[in-house]
Amino acid sequence: MNKILLIIFTGLIFSSCATVLNKGVQKISITSSEEIDVVSIDSSLKSFNQHSTFYLERSKKPVTIELQLDTVRKKLFLKSHNSIAYWANIFFNYGIGMLVDKDNPKRFDYPRRIYIQKLDSNIVASRFSLTTKGAINWHIALPHVNFFYVATQKEHRSSEGFWGLESGLDYFYMDGRFISVYGGVATDFFVPVPAAVDIRGEYQSSTGIFVNVRNNHRTGSFDFGYGLAYSRLSRRKTNNIDSTFIPEIKRNSTVGLSLNSSYRFGELFQLGLLYQPYFIRFDNKVAADYQHQISIELIWKIPLRR
Repeated sequence: MNKILLIIFTGLIFSSCATVLNKGVQKISITSSEEIDVVSIDSSLKSFNQHSTFYLERSKKPVTIELQLDTVRKKLFLKSHNSIAYWANIFFNYGIGMLVDKDNPKRFDYPRRIYIQKLDSNIVASRFSLTTKGAINWHIALPHVNFFYVATQKEHRSSEGFWGLESGLDYFYMDGRFISVYGGVATDFFVPVPAAVDIRGEYQSSTGIFVNVRNNHRTGSFDFGYGLAYSRLSRRKTNNIDSTFIPEIKRNSTVGLSLNSSYRFGELFQLGLLYQPYFIRFDNKVAADYQHQISIELIWKIPLRR
C-alpha cells in the first residue's frame, strides 16, 4: 500500500508542469522611449545593460517599476499571470498538476518583454514599441501549410499541402499603419510523398502564384490587413504508372480579396494566417466563380528603415 501511495505521489510531483519547468527567477527585458528613464524595479535581483534586463522572483504580487519623466517620478505596476507551463497541466495530466502548482509561485509569469512609453498624459506598457511613420520593412514569408479550392475542367477541387515563398515591402504611412505589396507562390506539395495518388497512379496538385496589396493595422502584438489580390491558379494532373498519360494542366486567372492576421513573437518573427477568396475568374471567358487559397505563414520582418 505504501509503495502505491509513493508511486501516486511521485507521479503528481512530476506531472506538475510549472513546478518542474519554471525556475524561481525569471528574466525580463524592459526598454523605454527617450523621455522616460527606468529608475528601479522592486524585487529585482540583478540588472545590467543599462537597466534593460532584470531578474525577478516569480510571485502573484505585481512588481513596481519606478520611472523618471522629466522632473517627475512615476510608478508603473507590472502584473503577473499564470504561465504557459501552468496551463500545460491541462494537456499533459488533465489538470492534476494544477493542484501541485496551486500555491507555488513558479506558476506565475511576468511579461517577458516590456516597452514603456508616454501616450497623451499617461505612461503605458506594451510588448513592442509603436512602429512610426516612415518605417520600411522587408517582408519574407513561407506559406508553409496551404489549402486550395481550385476550379478544374468540370468541377472544383479541394487540396492541402506544404511549401511556398512570399516577399514584399511594408511602408508605414502613419504610426501603427502600413501599406504592403507582396508577391509569392504557394503549393500543395505533400511531404515526403504525394498524398493524392490513387490506385490508378493519378496524382493531382494545385499551385497559386499571387500578388496582393493591403492596408494593415498594427495593434500590440497583432497585425491585421485587408486588400485586393490577383492570382494565377493551376491544377496539374499526372500519372505515375501510365507512361502514355499526357499531363493535364488547367489554369485560370482570378481576382478577389486578401485578408491577413499575424501574431508577433519578437521584433522579427511572426506567425500569420492568410485568406485569399477569389470571386472573378478569367480563362476562356470572364465569370463569377468562388476559389480560394488559405495559408499558415512563417513570417520575418526585416527593418530597412526605422
